[in-house]
Parts: sequence; C-alpha cells; structure tokens
Amino acid sequence: FSGPQDRPKEQEALYQKYIAKHLYPFLKNASTEAIRVYYYGDYISSYEIEVTVWHDSLHAVGSLLFIFVYLMVHLRSPLLAASALSLIGLSFPLSYTLYCLVYGHGRMIAINFLSLFVVLGVGADDVFVLNDVWVNSRPHGAGDTALARRLWSMYRKAGSAIFATSATTAMSFFANLASSIGPLRQFGFFMGTCITMNWVLVATLYPLVLVEHERRYRGRRSASGVRAVGSIEMEEQLVSASLARTGAEDAEAQEEMEQLSSGGKWTNSCENGDGAHAV
Repeated sequence: FSGPQDRPKEQEALYQKYIAKHLYPFLKNASTEAIRVYYYGDYISSYEIEVTVWHDSLHAVGSLLFIFVYLMVHLRSPLLAASALSLIGLSFPLSYTLYCLVYGHGRMIAINFLSLFVVLGVGADDVFVLNDVWVNSRPHGAGDTALARRLWSMYRKAGSAIFATSATTAMSFFANLASSIGPLRQFGFFMGTCITMNWVLVATLYPLVLVEHERRYRGRRSASGVRAVGSIEMEEQLVSASLARTGAEDAEAQEEMEQLSSGGKWTNSCENGDGAHAV
C-alpha cells in the first residue's frame, strides 16, 4: 500500500485479520505474575468483545437442549416439542432479515446474539399457555367440529394473554430506540423484532400444529377399533344436533317476538283470553 488512503477497506481487513491471528493471542497471554499488560484500541477492543459474546452465545446451546427436554416432558410429545422449538428459532432469521432491511447493511453486532436467551424463554412461555388451554379443552371432543370450536376457544382464552406478555416485553426493548448510543438502538430494535416475530409465529402456526397432532392422535385411536370411530361419529352428531337445536330455539324466539310486536295479533290474543299468558 502506498498510504492510508490506498484501498482502505483492504487495509482494514488485513489489520483485523492480523489482530485475530497474532496480536490478540499474544497480548492475552502476555501478562505474568510479576507484570500485568494492559492494552486498548478500537479494533482490538471490538474484537475482544466479539470473542466474549460469541463464547457466551454458546451457552444458548445448553439452554436450547434444556428447553427442548422440558418441552418434551410437559407436552408429552417429541413432535410438538420439536415443532415449538422450530417456530421459536425461526423468529431469529426473520428478525435478522428485517434488521438488515432497516439498517441497510448485513453486519450483525455481536450483542444481538444474546437475544437467543430471551426469545427462547418468552417463546416457551407462549407455547405452555397455548398447550395447557388446548389440553384442558380435550374433554369437549376430537371431531372436526369439536376441534374448530376448541381452536376458537383457545384463541379467546389464551390469545390475549400471550399478546399482552409479548407486547410489553417487545415495547420495553423498542424503548431503546430513543437512546443516543447506536449499538444500543440496534440491540433494542433487534430484540423487539425477535419478540414480535416469535409471537406472530407461535400464535398463528403452533395452534395449527396442535390441531394436526390431535387429528393424528385421533386417527391412531380410531385404528385401534370400531368403537372409537363410532364414538367420534356420535360426537359429531351430538354437536350438530346441539347446533340445530340452538338454531331452532333462536328462530322460535324470533317468531314469538314478531307476534308480540304485531298490534293485530296482540289484540286477538287479548280477546281470546291469552293476554295474561302473553304478558
């Protein structure tokens, strides 16, 4: 290179490579019991922070394994546990895509990888809430009509709860966008986006996984004998009869209200001695 302005990006890349392979390992091990070596610099300090964060991010693997085992125990299904963990993990690359679109570059600051710990915890909480509500509604049946009603009931009972927890957590991180520190703004945006994407994926896709799992479970149960098939058919007939009876009662009540609101029919009813009954 002829000078500092000669291909500066190449010079910076070579200097960072030199720090990673030679300078940082030498300075890290230079201190002894008699001499303490201190070092500081923009590039070497950034590299040291990056190495430390990457090392800490490896602990997320242990958290991932622990959560997966706990999900299998709580959900009682390796398939549900793997599906839930996949949906939670999918929020990370989607958030990274939005992060690159907003900030206009593909460079990821190292501290953003710490979001794995938070997203795993929040996502697992949402899965537990949805699954518990779904399991508690299992006595209502496993037919197609019953599954639809259970799905709607699960959204009504658990949807607002997971939305409230995810929204408050995401907004607490989005509040960092008001900071004057650039890396802190980027971290807040990335964390808030991860929490939001996690809620969108878990709230929309995991209930469908529960429905499909229930259908497969019903299919295995049905294959064990004719009695299971008959019970499902009876369940569908009872649900249909209940809906039909409700519709008939509503129609009858509407007709009675129309008769009472009609002046001519009200007079005839009074003349026939039915006025007291009508009142």
